[in-house]
Amino acid sequence: MQSKTFHPAFNLQTNSWEISWPERVSRHDVVYLSPPTDPMQGMPVGNGDVGVLCWCEDTKIILAINKCDLWDDAPFARFHTWKPDEDERNTTLRHACRIVIDFKMPVFDTFYLSDFQGRISLADASISIAASGPFGSIVLRAFISHDDGVICCEIEKDLIESSPTEIVMERYGSRTFAYWYALVNRDATIGTGGTDAGVDDGGIYITHQLTSGKFAAVCQLVETDGLELSTSRLNSHSSKIITAGEAHGKLSFMAAVSSPCSDDPVQPMKDKLSASCERGIHGLFGDHKSAWKAFWMRSLMEFGDDYLDNLWHLTMYYANSSQRGRYPGRFINGLWGWNRDFQPWNFYFHWNQQEVYWPLNAAGHHELANSYLAYRFNSLPHAMDDAMEIFGVDGAVVSDVCDRSGHNSVHELSNHTPVAEIALDFWRQYQFTGDRNFLEARALPYILAAAQFFESLFEKDEYGAYHAVEGTGYEGWVKLRDPITELVYASVLFKVAIDALNEAGTDDSHAAKWQDILDSLAPLPTFDLGGIYIEKGTSKLTSGLFKGQQSPDTEVFAAGFGIAENRMLASRVLDGQTHDDWTNYEGIFPVAEYSTVFPSGLIGLSENGTKSFKTAVSTAKLYAPDCMGWDPLPIVLARLGLSVELQTVLNRWPGRWQCYRNGFGHYGPGDVKQVDLHSTYVVEDAGHSAAQAARIDDDGSRTRFPFPTRPFRHMGMESMSVLACAMNEALLQSHDGTIRVAPAVTDTQIARFTLHARGGFIVSSEITDGKPLWIAIESVLGNNCKLQNPWPVAYIFENGKLVDQRSNGIVELPAAKGSVFILAPNSDAIESWDVCTIECQPSVSPKVSSSGDASLGLPRMF
Repeated sequence: MQSKTFHPAFNLQTNSWEISWPERVSRHDVVYLSPPTDPMQGMPVGNGDVGVLCWCEDTKIILAINKCDLWDDAPFARFHTWKPDEDERNTTLRHACRIVIDFKMPVFDTFYLSDFQGRISLADASISIAASGPFGSIVLRAFISHDDGVICCEIEKDLIESSPTEIVMERYGSRTFAYWYALVNRDATIGTGGTDAGVDDGGIYITHQLTSGKFAAVCQLVETDGLELSTSRLNSHSSKIITAGEAHGKLSFMAAVSSPCSDDPVQPMKDKLSASCERGIHGLFGDHKSAWKAFWMRSLMEFGDDYLDNLWHLTMYYANSSQRGRYPGRFINGLWGWNRDFQPWNFYFHWNQQEVYWPLNAAGHHELANSYLAYRFNSLPHAMDDAMEIFGVDGAVVSDVCDRSGHNSVHELSNHTPVAEIALDFWRQYQFTGDRNFLEARALPYILAAAQFFESLFEKDEYGAYHAVEGTGYEGWVKLRDPITELVYASVLFKVAIDALNEAGTDDSHAAKWQDILDSLAPLPTFDLGGIYIEKGTSKLTSGLFKGQQSPDTEVFAAGFGIAENRMLASRVLDGQTHDDWTNYEGIFPVAEYSTVFPSGLIGLSENGTKSFKTAVSTAKLYAPDCMGWDPLPIVLARLGLSVELQTVLNRWPGRWQCYRNGFGHYGPGDVKQVDLHSTYVVEDAGHSAAQAARIDDDGSRTRFPFPTRPFRHMGMESMSVLACAMNEALLQSHDGTIRVAPAVTDTQIARFTLHARGGFIVSSEITDGKPLWIAIESVLGNNCKLQNPWPVAYIFENGKLVDQRSNGIVELPAAKGSVFILAPNSDAIESWDVCTIECQPSVSPKVSSSGDASLGLPRMF
């Protein structure tokens, strides 16, 4: 077979893309042509341990600084979410401080602006601001050093007259307000103590006492360009540096935040800044840029939609900026909380937190799961204690809600699945990395503990079938027999446990029982929910996003058999009035039935044509659209190869789930994600029980009262990760051990990518009109490779030579470590390969999604 010369941008000699750097990433920068005066539209930067959110206020630039390990711990271990007398006593993360740079002239007030340029620079993880107007101009550049977390800031001012510049470091603690939308504590003194401020040697600092130790934040000037300098302690919560003198000049400073410790934390931070000052900001920036370039070069995502590509890159940027510290950045606000010590949701919620890591392995960023997996592994003793003390069984149980030490919230322990899902996270990490030490020291112990607990959930009936006795569908509270989530995770977890034992070359006395359960597990519950009718022998959907389309099955998966209700239940029900839209069944976690596909991996394209596959397709299509930002529907559609349906959902995604102009997403739709547009919620005083909520106290105060919403805006990282994972899965799948390229792309889609596959493979390809033009596979670990052949005949090249051709559906390659294979549908692919370098341009303006209902960056508004 002969082909004409084609011009890929992939260099066969270097096994890399010839795409201009840094433009291949800077084309996805977020550009501001107006100042971000709303913190939640602000510019985030971080090194994975320390995070800074930057915004403007009239005369000021505000830097809100957070660190992942600044914990105040509760005086108790197990806890109860929503328990009023535990509110504001729970373990919580505290903010570090704010640095406020005040130029004393309204240089950021749009009333006085002639020009403004702001940028979140993704390639080198920096932010910049340039403002000019009748009072002069201000330029700021800042980054957080990738390796050591030092905050570096350079300022140039050119004002029309001499005006002092103040740099204030302040820390005003506050209540956590974890349930601010429903339950608050009215004691305004909570969280305000324990802070002290000081000055010396041209620097300022803050210390704060936590239950976990004392931490310090220190700021030191690096360059003053002849400006006069003075420092002063304002009060116990703030100190400031004042520079005066010329109207023109340069000013730079560094700042650092310590971890909590038992000794004086100030001097070590001063020493750290002294060492950094010797290297200089530009010296630090060189290493910083190199580290971020290495990060970005591990993958490539060009999905065929520039806006979605932009969101994918922002998802990776925020992950690397928040997930490299001792503790994982939480799914809510990451490391960019902006309002004092406000911590919405406050804990590690399993369903939400796990989603942060769903797209990262495929993007080649296995290291970003390390802090999360370490947190879960270190929590294992608590999980094992609770399994024995609460359930009376061996193994480990994890609540959907845990604190930073892994203590469980006991309210959610009817949901038995988190420990199984976390065990599968450990297994996924091993499959991508092949790290034997990790398998034996961490993954295997966690997987076995999870399997031992799950074993206790099942009983054998008189016919020899194993049933899940009682549980909830994920986070719900309706008690179910054979909840689909427990059946699904038993199917996957027990197999993984046996596979992990074999991989490690060891055994376990429970393995025989696990295999027995697998062999005789009760079938997944299905039923006729309604919403599907038969017309001329064809099943069609009567409601939902895909109303009128064909359905491969007349049944859908059920959530389980309601024990009190004595009937089969689903997580979704048709609206009682319209009979056209789906609503959630109160007490069952929405779309728990998707667990059959994702994140379990139980059903996928390997099962195409089976009854279970058809039922999974009908369930996904009938329940669409996605009901919350954390809804995995887009990923489920990709896993099932439903490319057209996936594209429909992705086209709607930015308008539904991207909430803020910096790309930040949200878990809630409509009025939930636009909470800042509301004025108040009516909340309960945590000092009163729910039974007292309606009465008026003797002193005339109400136990329920209006509470403002705007100060409590927040973002959720879940929705961004769902989008990025769905894009990955549309282009590359490998969860079942077989690599599939372009399994869920449309017939007109044009894309190119480099992504990572389980088994230690780096896969690159270009796609035109929904078909791969070629596939490159690099073996990192030396495992044998299985690939779904996307062509009638696949020609296989190794080291530039044609070595084989295959016409069967599955291509198996004995891939030695470091080997690189090229597969193509034509025998002269290598001969006709003509590399064409792609030149990109950095982003120069805000972007609008293809549907026009979402934007990145801010347009000029003056």
